[in-house]
Amino acid sequence: RVAPWAGDRVGAMDAAGAFQPYGDDGVRRYIGSADGGGLQALPDYMASLLRHEPVTDTWVSPSNGLRFEGGGWGVYVSNKKLRDHDIVVIAHNGKCADRITGRSPAKRVNGLLRVNFDDKLPPAGAKGRPKMTLNAIYSVLVEVPAGVFPADLDGAFLPGSDVVSWIACNSRKYPCEAAADKGTELWTLLSTPAFAKANKVPQEFIDAETEAMVTRRMVEEVLSRCAVGGDASATAGDAVLWQKVQLWGAGVPINRWEAEDGASFIFDAEHGIGSAGDWLCRPSVEGAFVSGLELAEFLCRTGGAEDAGLQGRFVPAGGASGIGDVGDAAPKPEDIYMSEEEYAQRSRGGGRGRGL
Repeated sequence: RVAPWAGDRVGAMDAAGAFQPYGDDGVRRYIGSADGGGLQALPDYMASLLRHEPVTDTWVSPSNGLRFEGGGWGVYVSNKKLRDHDIVVIAHNGKCADRITGRSPAKRVNGLLRVNFDDKLPPAGAKGRPKMTLNAIYSVLVEVPAGVFPADLDGAFLPGSDVVSWIACNSRKYPCEAAADKGTELWTLLSTPAFAKANKVPQEFIDAETEAMVTRRMVEEVLSRCAVGGDASATAGDAVLWQKVQLWGAGVPINRWEAEDGASFIFDAEHGIGSAGDWLCRPSVEGAFVSGLELAEFLCRTGGAEDAGLQGRFVPAGGASGIGDVGDAAPKPEDIYMSEEEYAQRSRGGGRGRGL
């Protein structure tokens, strides 16, 4: 199940810490429900309608786990065939999606799954074929004493911040009696793509020093905006009782594939393979859902006998926050594109660093 998210509790916090709610702006916003397991309830429900039990938590190697054999697809786990399939859908992006299709004859699909990782797009007219581009984002979950962060909001963008793009109070979205009894709240903080790029480490292992630094910088940034409605005297060290840091190394698409035929997915009928995802529609949970739904409807209607979505171009996507098409302000050109100077520096291998 899902639940509506009231517009008077969601908005933007300006540089002075004043919260500006979206109010009745005509946009319907939803969150998962506490009694339904959050947004996980949606895929759980859809899986319950399948005629066959889905195979989950299974690693299909990007190197040779998907093989085109005799006009169909074999799926292999630990070099043993799991199943044969007439049609395969790649509901994923990033390096693994590129690699898992790289040895197959479906070159048109693989060509669109090739990816760059950056926080901005090359300037218009830059050499080379445009590719899907994914940014990086730090997600920091913290437990803090109630009252440290503002009480008048459930979620807010932080426009103009170089460090934090979004904050949300999990304890208000999904009330937790245990946390309330302790007098604490759980908050999720999302970094800006620029901050994550400057402080990127292997996402499989975030060392203690980086975890502490990222948490401190992001919490301090929020506290600096909380002079209105929050406890401005708190420090990051005082405020954080518990933390969990995750780096989304392939976070959110900052461009999307705009198909000439208007499809929100791609499909190669010759090889029986397609792809669905937010990079083909809108970078958001909603976009990913719509892309998958429309591909499913297409396959039911055509039986996979027609191509779709394979001709088009990549165009900028998402809002100013860099965390997707999620209802924040429209981006400015400098939010989207590198300057010529910046592009030249990055092409030479510069522009990196820890940004401490």
